Amino acid sequence: MRGCWPRHQQEAERHNTGERACPGWIWRLTRPGNKTQSIDAQAKYLIRAAACDALWTRDRAEKAGYVVESTVCPLCQTAQDSVFHRVWECTHPEAKEARDGIAPEWLQKKVAEDKGNPLWINGWMAHPIGWPKADQEANSEVRDAEGTAVLIRDTNFAEAAVFVGDGSCYPHLISGLSRAGMAIACYTVDLKLLYTVVMSLPASVFQSAQGAEHGAAALAAQFSEGPWSYWTDCMGVVNTMNSSWQRQLCSRAMHAGTRRFAKAQMGTAQFMQAYHVPAHRSDDEIQKLEAEEKQLAQANALVDTLAKEGAGFHQQATEEQQQELRVALTVQKGAGHHCHCTQGLSKRGKVP
Repeated sequence: MRGCWPRHQQEAERHNTGERACPGWIWRLTRPGNKTQSIDAQAKYLIRAAACDALWTRDRAEKAGYVVESTVCPLCQTAQDSVFHRVWECTHPEAKEARDGIAPEWLQKKVAEDKGNPLWINGWMAHPIGWPKADQEANSEVRDAEGTAVLIRDTNFAEAAVFVGDGSCYPHLISGLSRAGMAIACYTVDLKLLYTVVMSLPASVFQSAQGAEHGAAALAAQFSEGPWSYWTDCMGVVNTMNSSWQRQLCSRAMHAGTRRFAKAQMGTAQFMQAYHVPAHRSDDEIQKLEAEEKQLAQANALVDTLAKEGAGFHQQATEEQQQELRVALTVQKGAGHHCHCTQGLSKRGKVP
């Protein structure tokens, strides 16, 4: 299937006035691990088939030299049969209902004005190479216990003995557009909140939830000034931090680079142990906990919210750019649902 890319890429690049084409998001949308409820297995198959021009209609069969009784659409019986016609022009009641259920009126008008765009059938949009990238240097903000932003020079982390951290990521169908953030909350021995630190994950680290989780742990090592322990809802981080440095820095170890950065921080020498705190507890569940466990659960909920805020520190795409991707996604979902509908019509014998 990937062997079909060069021809379609050239076609898309010609239409987009030489801009690089982007088909990769189609495979992420339809991969087996993507268990979205809006696209079933057959729709995923049809989307992939459309992306590499593997959908055969009567019109295409005739052009390829096959003998066909008619090249008229088997659904509406009023126009030449083609993939574009079935998806965007067929007037059969059920086909039109399927199309209207996916594509808004403004998108259908846009398609009618630019019928030659390969996006409408193959999903080959212009590559977002010019879109804002993840920040090379992390944007951060330190806040006091009341949530007011403060300068680093005005802080004192000497009493910080318990650090609670979390990482979060907004994954994207185009992996380069994923954005991650991290946050830590610093507490005294008796769990009195001192500061929170919110930060975007720098572009040098792969933008993922796991990358952000390990980034938060390294951030705690950077700010600690005395003996400290670390609490997180990620067992991977707990197991890594409690293992030997030889294992953490092994060339085959995940996030070894982040751990190498953490090892260079002064606070690492006084690190004691990492602990696990369950994630995503409801308010009712938290209120039923004992005092210390309740405070740690509330701290975990706090840094979870702040980590999501940190992911938003990255420079964002413009509304026009985001709209372009929403159009591409709508088109591909529509193609999958609509072709699925038209195939079902034929199998049920509603058309000759």
